[in-house]
Amino acid sequence: MSGRVLVQHPDGHVTVGYRKTQRRNPTTPTYERPSLRLNFLLPPKLRPFVSRGCHGVGVEVLFDATVSVRRATFNRQELFAMAAEFLRAITPRGSYPYSIPVDMTSSSEKEDWRLRWRLAFSDGHVFAAISPAEPLIFPVPA
Repeated sequence: MSGRVLVQHPDGHVTVGYRKTQRRNPTTPTYERPSLRLNFLLPPKLRPFVSRGCHGVGVEVLFDATVSVRRATFNRQELFAMAAEFLRAITPRGSYPYSIPVDMTSSSEKEDWRLRWRLAFSDGHVFAAISPAEPLIFPVPA
């Protein structure tokens, strides 16, 4: 039989094979991907028109008009794309440009780690920038 045996493991699993099959390979530990989160308040002009609850995958409007965009990713551009899609859906065409402050947090960093961003929305386009002050947005006359 050249070393082949019937082996019963502690978990009850039976293996027919060589003796080296008794040594089970340890399972690899699970790896948790860090989740990034954007939080911002809805502009006061849009609050009456947006309901609470989920607005797509990863976008949720909370009870105090706070929008939370979450995603298990390393790429912050995906978060900004999700926020831009949400803002495009709720902002009426031809509305005046606005900008909102945004907090970005990560589950992999310390609790006090936070980046302050600003999202500027103008005519269906969203721009993201790290800025302590509100950007000046000049609408182009038609």
